[in-house]
Amino acid sequence: LDCEWLIPHQLSLDAKLIRLRPVISPYLTLRVRRATHDSDSMLGGTATHEAAHCFYDVRVLRESLTHSSLLLQLCATLEMKPSKDDMLLKLPDVLIADDEDVMNLADGAELELVCTQATNAEHILAKQSDALARLL
Repeated sequence: LDCEWLIPHQLSLDAKLIRLRPVISPYLTLRVRRATHDSDSMLGGTATHEAAHCFYDVRVLRESLTHSSLLLQLCATLEMKPSKDDMLLKLPDVLIADDEDVMNLADGAELELVCTQATNAEHILAKQSDALARLL
């Protein structure tokens, strides 16, 4: 008897990657809360604003999303007046400082919009830099 072994069809690497690639929604879904901190509470303290514990689910369009446009959308959602001193943190304490940080946000990320005065913002950034230096 002459037998021929049939080798199962093997998918090309490209076809496998396409099959395994997750579907990316055009929207980014975030959880955001408003917080007003005193300058010493940023690195582990508690928020001084009682509403800071209430998260809002926000959907933003990923296309052409920038740091400044995200801040504006979150301020509008939280009915806040935007300020150049506002800071955005990814909880527990990661500063979202630029467009690249915004692009790396994953669905479901918990953010905190921090309203500070310019002097407090500089103080907080200095504390975060010191904390980072201690970790390294």
